[in-house]
Amino acid sequence: MKRIIATALVLASMLAIAAPAITPAVKALPKGAVAGWKEMASAARYVAGNDLTGLYDGGIGLYQDHGVLDAQQRIYQKGNDYLTATAHTMKSAKHAASFVAYWKKSLGKTKSSPTAKPWNGFVMQQDGAVTVQASKGVVYLNISLPSDKKSAVAEVQKVLKALK
Repeated sequence: MKRIIATALVLASMLAIAAPAITPAVKALPKGAVAGWKEMASAARYVAGNDLTGLYDGGIGLYQDHGVLDAQQRIYQKGNDYLTATAHTMKSAKHAASFVAYWKKSLGKTKSSPTAKPWNGFVMQQDGAVTVQASKGVVYLNISLPSDKKSAVAEVQKVLKALK
């Protein structure tokens, strides 16, 4: 009996290490949340702390300076289109909103439109891609859909509505 309990404890601890924590970023991008898009399960990534470097190729300082704690990234496919969504757990709701404001200011006078509720931020289409910078509570969300189709902005807004 002791051997069974010990084995169960070892297995439980191994599972706890292998699975990502259930953080706000992970909750923001649940499996199967985006109807009509096929999730590329093998491309899903969860990173935290210094492992964020692998997601940002050297830009980690900018993200950490703005309060990013962890990130969940998922890639979705619809026909020939690929959409990348990355949700970040921030230190606070103020940090999340501030990071969206940072991106809005950095992009200058680029034409944009507000995001679908319950997200607060903006959607823009330029240089052959639709990009979203949005926040909700302690979550900062970035979505990218390489497309110059006029319908792409509406498609991204549908995705935002699905990510409650």
